[in-house]
Amino acid sequence: MNPGTRELLREAVSWGVVAIIGVAALLHFDTLKTGAEQMLGLPTSTEIAAVQRVPASTKPARLGSVVEIQAADNGHFNAAVEINGRTVDVMIDTGATMVALSYEDAERAGLLLNDSDFTSAVSTANGMARVAPVTLDRVSI
Repeated sequence: MNPGTRELLREAVSWGVVAIIGVAALLHFDTLKTGAEQMLGLPTSTEIAAVQRVPASTKPARLGSVVEIQAADNGHFNAAVEINGRTVDVMIDTGATMVALSYEDAERAGLLLNDSDFTSAVSTANGMARVAPVTLDRVSI
């Protein structure tokens, strides 16, 4: 076999192996995704779907009330809060320095935003994001 034919055969075998690995990855995508989520310590899709709302317990305090929210199985704190008198399901970030709502949650809270309202930028885990600074009338759990 001449060197050119040998090189062509080696290339064909290499691409064949790549194709087999690609097909296997597509066929077993869900299993691979779940395994990767577990390795990284992320909640799996089934864990997220199984999260149940835990009612917050309220205890009387000197001024107002103390609300204790139990962490879900995935470690996140979820609650239904009232923003401007409307109920919005949120994840509570105990280290947050501001209230951040998705565009859809802002709409649920009665905030009507235009593109021109997005005048600031913040740095997030996914990169820079444009934000619309607003003042909320009331936030309560």
